[in-house]
Amino acid sequence: MQSTLRLNLFQRMKEFGTLRAIGYSRFKCFQIVFLEVAILSFVFWLIAFGVASVIVACININGIYVGSGAISYTLGGEYVFAEIHLLDVIKSFAVIIGFSLLSTLAPAIRISCQRITDTLLNRKSKKLLRYIISKSFLARITRKI
Repeated sequence: MQSTLRLNLFQRMKEFGTLRAIGYSRFKCFQIVFLEVAILSFVFWLIAFGVASVIVACININGIYVGSGAISYTLGGEYVFAEIHLLDVIKSFAVIIGFSLLSTLAPAIRISCQRITDTLLNRKSKKLLRYIISKSFLARITRKI
């Protein structure tokens, strides 16, 4: 996901240069990138939740036969039924949003810390990663604490 995002961002460098030139802050550019990925992640999470719900509904009609013997004694019966708990849904949503944030961190910080002239000319500025991190909004937040 991160490599696809990085490729997409560097193809859109001119767009971010234009946004920065008209007054968007670096943090706003980061928000744009994060919200795009978060919305896509949320949509695919909804699709996955729908598919999982259908599968669970199909399995719960008859259950999964595990046979008789020690396994049926351990599981409490010869059939196993699937369940979706609310806590599992909340955990999966948190993981999806967390990974979407993590996948946007490095590329979004790199693109938001480019000089406006470099982004408008569609070239990559050769800044050190340390300099990029020190100029990022994360460094500003940690300095205030």
